[in-house]
Amino acid sequence: MSKFVSVNKKTDNGHLLKYIGELSSYSQKEFKEDGSFIINNIENPYFLKENDWNLDIFCTISNFSDEYARVIKTSTCRNLSFSFMCSSLSTEVKFIFYKKIFNDEWRLNTAFGHQST
Repeated sequence: MSKFVSVNKKTDNGHLLKYIGELSSYSQKEFKEDGSFIINNIENPYFLKENDWNLDIFCTISNFSDEYARVIKTSTCRNLSFSFMCSSLSTEVKFIFYKKIFNDEWRLNTAFGHQST
C-alpha cells in the first residue's frame, strides 16, 4: 500500500517583488561638461508593464542617446517581445535584459541587433 504525503511548499516571491520594484524605474545619467555625471532615478513603469519593448524608448534616456543613434541605423529589430504564458517568467526575463542593458553589460546592439524574441 502506497502512502501519499502532501507537502505544502511555501513559494518565495520575494525575488519577484525585487524585480517589480527595479523595473518600475530606471537610473538616468546626466552628463556634465567635465565628463562626470549625476544619476537620477526616473519613476517610469514602462519596462515592467510593457511586454514589447521598443528600441525608441532608449532614445529618450540620456545614457543611451549616442548608442541609439548608431544602432538605429543598422538594427533589424525594433522590438523585444517578452510574451510568455507565465507572467512571472516574463518579469524575470525582462529583469535580466533590464539589468544587462542598464549595467552596461550589454549594448543596445546586443539586445536589438537581431530578431529578438
